Amino acid sequence: MLKVGDAFPRFSLNDENGERMDSTSLCGLRYVLFFIDPHAQGSIRTAQGLASIRPKFSIRNIPVFGVTVGPPEESKAFISAEGLKIKILSDEGGSLGTAVGAWDSIEEDPFHERKRSNKCTFIVGKNGNVEAVWIRNEMDGHAQTVLSKAISLINNGPI
Repeated sequence: MLKVGDAFPRFSLNDENGERMDSTSLCGLRYVLFFIDPHAQGSIRTAQGLASIRPKFSIRNIPVFGVTVGPPEESKAFISAEGLKIKILSDEGGSLGTAVGAWDSIEEDPFHERKRSNKCTFIVGKNGNVEAVWIRNEMDGHAQTVLSKAISLINNGPI
């Protein structure tokens, strides 16, 4: 699991519309990535919470992205079903989530393995290093906690 101060791995993932999002386009920006399993109630609540206050991040120039292991079409259906106004990136194969410690593996049956989110949220700083991390975050109030930390980092923290 990544810790505060660690370099966040570079990534290039498709969003829910199949458009490529490359972490190099985020250089110089602070951003939030939260890893979710759209089939788990806790992850849904985390996504809803962060999506509901996304404008408060946006006015501070802090993009917020969800990340799942499903394909972009599944993310698009999830966004539509939950009425979310947020970008969901597709980590098909789970390489980014595995690199940061966000995915647990669970066996569904002897022939299929599914990855499940540890419900991790990261704030990545302008320099590409982790500024804050929450593991197995609490759902209620989590979005506000992340926003408060982001504001604190803007006012007092590292860049």
